Amino acid sequence: MKRSQAHLIVGLIMLSVAVVLTGCGGGDSNEPIAVAPADPTSKAPSADPVAAVNTLQAAALLGDMDGDGQPTVGDAIRILRIVVGLDPEDLCADTNQNGSADVGDAIMVLRCVVGLDDWPIGECGVTVSGSVTTWDTHQGVPDVTIRVAETGQLTRTDDNGDYSFTVSRDATYTVSASKKNCENFGASQHIVVVGNTSVADMDFEVAPTPLPPEGGRIYGFVLNASGNPVAGVTVTAGDKADTTDASGEYAMDLPAGSYTATPSGGGYSFSPAARGITVSNGQVTRVDDFTAE
Repeated sequence: MKRSQAHLIVGLIMLSVAVVLTGCGGGDSNEPIAVAPADPTSKAPSADPVAAVNTLQAAALLGDMDGDGQPTVGDAIRILRIVVGLDPEDLCADTNQNGSADVGDAIMVLRCVVGLDDWPIGECGVTVSGSVTTWDTHQGVPDVTIRVAETGQLTRTDDNGDYSFTVSRDATYTVSASKKNCENFGASQHIVVVGNTSVADMDFEVAPTPLPPEGGRIYGFVLNASGNPVAGVTVTAGDKADTTDASGEYAMDLPAGSYTATPSGGGYSFSPAARGITVSNGQVTRVDDFTAE
């Protein structure tokens, strides 16, 4: 670093600290600038309830506190105001992604101001999370496909029925849940207005189709080499067959016993070519994935 650049950064830091301590640079008052979030429990009135969550709208780049797309001394001042508690927490202030705003984040922005570091630093992502449970017993439902319509993102719930994904700030997303042999109970989708804070409790309730009186259910997924779902593949087990949907999922009810599940169609070869499975009375069995090649 050249001596002149080092002196400039030190001068900017001293200026920023002085501005923060005097309460200047934060607008017309020293009060935090914030927009109160809407009630996260509110639902849009419709035959199919749609839950909506609204949070503070702001920039979408790390360190870009005023949303103008450029690094400025004002951005560093805003970060320092957050550090000392004068302004509310903001995910975009955490430029070094260590979990909280600190003086180092402001310095990083100032380094971009004088051209020592590249801009933009990175995208300010927001985490959206929730769970999928059965409507009656509230047990977590695994392997439910969660889809973000606007970005095409797909994820699946874990063994506890929980999910999460990261999206860009300052945007609205439509999040839906789907699983074969399950019907949505209540909201079939959530409209999520993302700002600068993580959005939680985007929950779904489902009603699984009852199992057969004798026998059980199998289900699984067909994916390509990149891990994306493959639709239109027929999976056969015994005298039953099902075709994968847009989530790459198939499912079928079978009498108790041993079977071989075999995928076919779509001009693909599959790895493995078949899988042995055992169906037990009253049990749901997940078959390991097939890869379409």
